[in-house]
Amino acid sequence: MKNKQFEIVDNYLPETEFQKILSIVDNTAFTWSLARQLIGNGKDNPEDYYFTRVLIEQGKEIFPGSSQIVKILLDPIAAKLQKKLFVTRSKINLFLKEPKHFGYGMHQDVIDGNGDFSRNYNSLLIYLEDSNGYTEFDDGDIVNSIRNRAIFFRSDVWHQTITSTDTIFRRNVNINYKILN
Repeated sequence: MKNKQFEIVDNYLPETEFQKILSIVDNTAFTWSLARQLIGNGKDNPEDYYFTRVLIEQGKEIFPGSSQIVKILLDPIAAKLQKKLFVTRSKINLFLKEPKHFGYGMHQDVIDGNGDFSRNYNSLLIYLEDSNGYTEFDDGDIVNSIRNRAIFFRSDVWHQTITSTDTIFRRNVNINYKILN
């Protein structure tokens, strides 16, 4: 499904490739960091938090093997476009179940070197399990969290995570990338 701000691709990866990602993320050696700052705009609630694992930051692999997840997710795009991609940031988020749906705040994903939100980057968001959580865009459109569902949008598009109420946690992988010539 394509809309003016985003494109949805269900069953984005073949099951064997999707399982490779899950086997890495579900491994007991995979560690999470507590993040207390959600959107970094000064409006964060001090009681809000989530867990995250940064894979790539400023184009550099943060922990050994993290680029494997990114490669699995971006290879289909690079092949389709027949172009190289540069990843500026990638991370995996884990949001705990809440008693009611909670929005973490509208934000944009990538800031360029001048502190401006860049139109030159794209975001890929993929959900790792089904839940009743979702991603909400500033125009009111929502994308439900469905296992192996990918969303593609420009990184300067305003969006937010909405927590789930029906599963212990909700995880997604977020990759911000630029298409190179």
